[in-house]
Amino acid sequence: MASTEYPSRPIFLRGERIYLSPIELEDAPMAQFWFNLPEIRSRLGMQYPLARLNEENFLRGMIESKTDMIFVIVLSDGNKPMGSVGIHGINPVHRFAELGIAIGEKEHRNEGYGTEATRLVLGYCFETLDLERVELVVMEDNLRAKKVYDDVGFVEEGVRRSALYIEGQRKDLIVMGMLASEWRERHGSCEGSGGREGQGGHEGDERREGQGGHEGPEGHAGKRKEGAQRS
Repeated sequence: MASTEYPSRPIFLRGERIYLSPIELEDAPMAQFWFNLPEIRSRLGMQYPLARLNEENFLRGMIESKTDMIFVIVLSDGNKPMGSVGIHGINPVHRFAELGIAIGEKEHRNEGYGTEATRLVLGYCFETLDLERVELVVMEDNLRAKKVYDDVGFVEEGVRRSALYIEGQRKDLIVMGMLASEWRERHGSCEGSGGREGQGGHEGDERREGQGGHEGPEGHAGKRKEGAQRS
């Protein structure tokens, strides 16, 4: 059986194996599917079903927002969407924002795509938006996601004790952050390692709240407010 062909999307940030495209209202059905998955809902602390109308309203707000950006994570080879990553609550005065990410397609988890997307977004935050700080929260037992954040360079800063109630248990949220100086010390400039498309490119959610997730289903994903950022 021939593989599914996906239409090309505008490219805002390009990595080695993926690119980030601005999320559109037409992506609501796809996002609704991802964020209703039990393994993603639990990591984000989402307790209620996500209806299509709710997702459309959420995306509409994100698209119109001046302080939030959500991107679809897309495979360069074949243009298949696999998840989303969001920058939320961008504060131009104090120069900070919150990160959220989720890999929705099960077959593409644990393949490093979340790590690549995180690095792309952090490079954009620190080098283009000139932010001083990016933070996130991750559920205490989301060890896979926490390892990704550790590897990228986030520093554990504190704990929101008993912040979530998941399947009959209280869960702590780990607060992690990264400063611009720490990013540059570890990664240098983002130039050359995947950057914004110039004239030839086009473009690209913040979401829930729960925990960040990269390699797993989980996500930090956007701005939903229940647990970690949704993306």
